[in-house]
Amino acid sequence: MPESFIAGTTVKFSATYGDFPANQSWTTVLYVVGPSAFNVAGTPSGVSFDFVLSAAASAAAPPGNYSWEVRATKSGEVYVADSGVVEITINLATATTNLTWAAEMLPKIEDAIDKIVTGAVASYQIGNRSFVYADLAELRSLKASCEAKLRSERNPGSFLEDVNVTFANPDQ
Repeated sequence: MPESFIAGTTVKFSATYGDFPANQSWTTVLYVVGPSAFNVAGTPSGVSFDFVLSAAASAAAPPGNYSWEVRATKSGEVYVADSGVVEITINLATATTNLTWAAEMLPKIEDAIDKIVTGAVASYQIGNRSFVYADLAELRSLKASCEAKLRSERNPGSFLEDVNVTFANPDQ
């Protein structure tokens, strides 16, 4: 299984599972679960199994991180032969936008804050939420949430933003 692939593309790979050879009547199924779920049966090829995810099937999968596992079955016995994580990325050929909610909303929130701070407006609308009074604290909180979400989207696996620290030499 590749580490990542683009939605709407064909994915083919072969795998050999030493304890579960295809030529000894083992069968396999690849299960993939994330923002959506699908499975693909392995086709025996000598001692290996071939897996093919069609372009149409991968196009139906929303972008995101997915867990996967290959289960080997024979005579009522079921084993996990392999497992991992795959990232399905956006299909640029069919995408109309690549902005997440946080990326789309942050400039609107900043604009609303600017209008309130400069006195240009006392009511505003962001998406389907409208505000009749200047709730600057709520907007700042929403801005901080969007910024945190964007940081996590841009740096997956990182929980904190980078902080540069410089230590002065105490002898100087």
